[in-house]
Amino acid sequence: MHPLQGCIIMKGGNIPLIVAGNIIMFIASIIMVTLGLAKTKKQIMIWQSIQIALMAIATICFGSIPGVIANGIGIARNLLSYNNKLNRVAQIVLCVIATLSTVIFNNIGWLGIFPWAATIIYTLCINTQKLKLLKGVIGFTCILWTIHDFAMQSRRILVYHQF
Repeated sequence: MHPLQGCIIMKGGNIPLIVAGNIIMFIASIIMVTLGLAKTKKQIMIWQSIQIALMAIATICFGSIPGVIANGIGIARNLLSYNNKLNRVAQIVLCVIATLSTVIFNNIGWLGIFPWAATIIYTLCINTQKLKLLKGVIGFTCILWTIHDFAMQSRRILVYHQF
């Protein structure tokens, strides 16, 4: 089975949706790159939540259900973290929800592992008090998302090479 079987791109491709998704992803990428300038964790949570919401819209355009799930969980995680409510129990619950929903709704085969892994890793590391470590985890999870997005015909990867 092809890893993209069943998603919008394999069903003849919807060029307007792919273009719209790439434009939205470009805007989200600019926000992601500027996150490096954030001075506090609260600033990171606010801007990253906006970026994740845009990515959720883009992943809908690309037809990636695991991407949409991961982004939805990411927004919930960031809101909990921003409000200092993301304790270990909440982290575990979010990881279980991410795992179960990815297993049940994955429509892109092995590519669905990348958004899931990025969500799990970031969710488990988000409570660090070390801002450099948090930014490093963000960078690593961006690599996982870039693999997913490139396969889903998002060209966001090109933005990172420009900055």
